[in-house]
Amino acid sequence: MSEPCILKTKDNSLTLAIYVDDGLLTGQDTRKMKKLQDNLGKEFKITAVTSLKTFLGIEIKRDIDYMKLKQSSYAAQIVERFNMENSVSAYTPILTNGSTKEEPNDFPKPTEHLGIKYEAKESKDFEELVCYIDSDYAGDPETRKSTTGYVILYGGGLISWCSRKQPPLIAWSSTEAEFITVAECCKQALYLKTLIEELTSKPVRIKLTIDNQGAIELIKNGVENKRSKHIDLRYRFIIDKYRQGIIELSYCPTDVQVADIFTKPLGNTKFNKNRDKLVS
Repeated sequence: MSEPCILKTKDNSLTLAIYVDDGLLTGQDTRKMKKLQDNLGKEFKITAVTSLKTFLGIEIKRDIDYMKLKQSSYAAQIVERFNMENSVSAYTPILTNGSTKEEPNDFPKPTEHLGIKYEAKESKDFEELVCYIDSDYAGDPETRKSTTGYVILYGGGLISWCSRKQPPLIAWSSTEAEFITVAECCKQALYLKTLIEELTSKPVRIKLTIDNQGAIELIKNGVENKRSKHIDLRYRFIIDKYRQGIIELSYCPTDVQVADIFTKPLGNTKFNKNRDKLVS
């Protein structure tokens, strides 16, 4: 019900995802899969590939213990399209604030081979969505808008992420910026929770990991004061979700907050440390 382009059988034996004119069918019973494929072939002209290596430009590598998704070929095509084959490479996407030091350029662009890795896990590892949440307060020098950043993992693998300016209001404190970011992440996590529960028929918890104590207290206590009562009502639903027990909150120090990578320029060491926790 939450995603009309994903269909499944009542016994969960087959799942079919449709994107425009491409489809991805998964299941454990090859006979059922072949029957569905034959029935679809009677209505539509289809081309079936049994050994999946690419889907929607995503390269898929499968092994006994893991599956890895990457876009090395697509990245190379983008570089070629914009005539940037001979451009100077960099260790990180953006120089750290106030830094004008040039990075060494005698190396190939080092990230095109990286991808999202999903390892074989025990069933208990798929009982919760783990969300890492961070914000950069008033980081845009022109608009003074803050930046929202979060990552969501399921079974230890990255399934959703975000990095964007907060619309449309301007946060007046780091706590408010974080509070808004938590609410934005929670909306996405609630959607994913519903989708996964529909697909697996098993309950999924939501765990929000935050490095701002003020935002945690605001959510737990719902205390309004003259500095916080102006926050848009659309973000306050997060307080209700906490009181209903739908979400869990936990604190993590900034130095282990992996979402930090999506909110501000980081130096090479910290950037790689966070990056390696998300892709490999």
